[in-house]
Amino acid sequence: MRQFYSIIWIGVIFISLSAGPNLLAQNPVDTMDNRSDTITQPLDPTDQAIAPEADSSFLTVTSSPDSAFITVDDQASAGMTPMEMILDTGVYRLEAAKEGFEPLTYKLNLLTGQRISARFILKSFPPPPIPAESLGLMYLPEKILEDINAADRVSSSYNRAAETFAIIPLGQGILARFIVDEDDRKEANIMIISGAILSAGSLILGKVLSKRKTHNIEQANAQITEENILINEHNRDVDQQLKEKNEQALRAWQQENSDRGRVIIEQ
Repeated sequence: MRQFYSIIWIGVIFISLSAGPNLLAQNPVDTMDNRSDTITQPLDPTDQAIAPEADSSFLTVTSSPDSAFITVDDQASAGMTPMEMILDTGVYRLEAAKEGFEPLTYKLNLLTGQRISARFILKSFPPPPIPAESLGLMYLPEKILEDINAADRVSSSYNRAAETFAIIPLGQGILARFIVDEDDRKEANIMIISGAILSAGSLILGKVLSKRKTHNIEQANAQITEENILINEHNRDVDQQLKEKNEQALRAWQQENSDRGRVIIEQ
């Protein structure tokens, strides 16, 4: 009986040894297929990032819009977004800057082994004032009033002429009456009379011309004043149109940037 059981166990062992290689020949394919599926499966983007060291943190910096220059603690530019950095633990001052947008800063406290994403939402600069020429508008310069003192200068010039006539012919005539003989006083009298006439005539002519000049200047200035009133009204209208356009542009900028100028931190 013991011999019978021994023969049975020997048979079982023989069958196991014979079937083993076949089982091993089938399992490697399945096993490699399963490993292959695990390796080729796309990883999450965060899993593809470089793992920070034990005492460091991993920082991803993006911005809207892209291509903003990033500086860390006011040092030279660390790079341009989007970018990734491995930093030691600590507090950092990050700044994002891009032409046409207001610089944006953020103080970030990094802890050991953290993975942090910082997204800078930049705000554009306010729109500059709209020039009148871009809207087909134009400011008109005011006209300059004529100088009322020009009439006084005319009067003064004739007054000087009157003085000249009074001094030269009239003075010569009076002097001649005391020097020349009685027979030659006729010529001296003529000089006195002519000098007096010319002097008086110059004074009168100066007054007349000065008054006329004053009248002409006053009329011209009155017309210029009326034209300047119209010019000022035109310029005020240009101001109003520009004000409305600038307010529209400012409202559009405020609406566009209402949710900007901030930093989004994700861990």
